[in-house]
Amino acid sequence: MSDLKFVDAPYRLPSIVGKDVAELEEFTGLESRRRCMSRLRTFLGVARKSEEVCAAFIRAEWGEGKTSIYEGYLKKEEIVGADIVLNVSAGTIFSWLEDVVEGKYFNDTRINGLRLFGAILLSLSDVLRSKKEAITISGAYLPHPENFRSTLDFIDNWLSSFFENCPEDANLIIFIDEFEDLLHQPQRIRRLVESGLADILSGTPKELSKGGRFAGRVHFIISVTPAAFQAIHAELGPIFGRLGRRIEILDLRRLSREEGYKFVIGCLNYCYHGRMPKLPFTSSGLINTIYLASLGNPGAVVSILRKLLEKASQAEQCPPGKLKVITPSDLLNYLRGEKLFVYGGQIPLL
Repeated sequence: MSDLKFVDAPYRLPSIVGKDVAELEEFTGLESRRRCMSRLRTFLGVARKSEEVCAAFIRAEWGEGKTSIYEGYLKKEEIVGADIVLNVSAGTIFSWLEDVVEGKYFNDTRINGLRLFGAILLSLSDVLRSKKEAITISGAYLPHPENFRSTLDFIDNWLSSFFENCPEDANLIIFIDEFEDLLHQPQRIRRLVESGLADILSGTPKELSKGGRFAGRVHFIISVTPAAFQAIHAELGPIFGRLGRRIEILDLRRLSREEGYKFVIGCLNYCYHGRMPKLPFTSSGLINTIYLASLGNPGAVVSILRKLLEKASQAEQCPPGKLKVITPSDLLNYLRGEKLFVYGGQIPLL
């Protein structure tokens, strides 16, 4: 048994859900991703100065990094400052909207912007009460619409309760994840969401716009697939042009072959804290195999690398703290029968 068959095992593996994306970027060095993050920082700066609602749409397929932006960037104080970013799934909002369209809440108004924003606040109440949510607003009483005669009174009281327990200069950034679920909603929910979002961005509720009590203190970041964005754009397209810098569209695209190579090497360097002793493959050609198997999807690359490194560290006769150098035959054996979830479907790796 030659020592050349083994290398030191990695110190860590990249996160499947992207919690380490900011640090991972330092090793992968993808210029397209850095440009996107730079534009996100610019958007946050514009939002802080705005007296109107601002919105950023992160447009990408499954596994291309939408959710990891929240996990890896928007939880960092050096990026968001005093602002509070709350992550809510679109599915939670749509669930509350079912009650709205059934007449349980917000019957005093036909303005969809008010009805949608009310449902968003109810969803955020769920988030803030969840034990899994790291951000808590200490002492906040989050009201329920049943206790108020009007939708506007509920919105005003909810925002008052929230901001009274926040730093004075804090804004609320609402990160809506998996907005593509809109495509699977009944038509009446879709119409409410599309027209309601148009209302919110155009200045309804007035409390969120210039001259309002909470002017410039609530903004949105919405993660969405290209197909869902196209559906939204059909309704909001005319609005986007006149809102100017208050709307930002950020595209995360699949990796090119060159970017794929850099990404794999960067991930490996990340695993070794920047001190990779040796490529854990017998041939650099296996990097291309990983790229092709991933379809250029960054999330899939991470998933494949994790599977390979985990199984190589458990290989027969592998000493503790070591990793078997992966051969083409190993790669086939390790990935045989494995599946990936990419681009909205499940596919076999090999």
